[in-house]
Amino acid sequence: MKERIIEFIRFSFVGGLMTILNFLLFTFFIECLKINYIISNIVSYSIAVIISYFMNSKYTFKANNVSNKEHLKKLIQFFAMKLVLLLMDTVCLYVLVDIFNLNVYISKIGLTLLFLAVSYPISKLIIQVKDDKND
Repeated sequence: MKERIIEFIRFSFVGGLMTILNFLLFTFFIECLKINYIISNIVSYSIAVIISYFMNSKYTFKANNVSNKEHLKKLIQFFAMKLVLLLMDTVCLYVLVDIFNLNVYISKIGLTLLFLAVSYPISKLIIQVKDDKND
């Protein structure tokens, strides 16, 4: 039980860092580079996901003893899951900003928090290496 709590704290820490990175990149792309908010969302999210995978696999779920083949499989599964979340996030962002006329930054923060909560259990299933002692 204690290990799960520590793991969740690590996941939350990595998630928090990636959320901050995602939001900073999102803002930078919109404000400094004048890139459309949808494209900014896709690019900033993608960068954060790539970094998140490696941080979570090494730091949070300690998937260090994985073969290259298994690592590639987990990477593909993780990115597929994140792609689905990105599509949902982007559609929701569009609806909130263009249809309901909500502030783009408030919408981004709300959606990020929502999808962060959804992401933990799915990420854990994909990345974590099963411990034969606990099966």
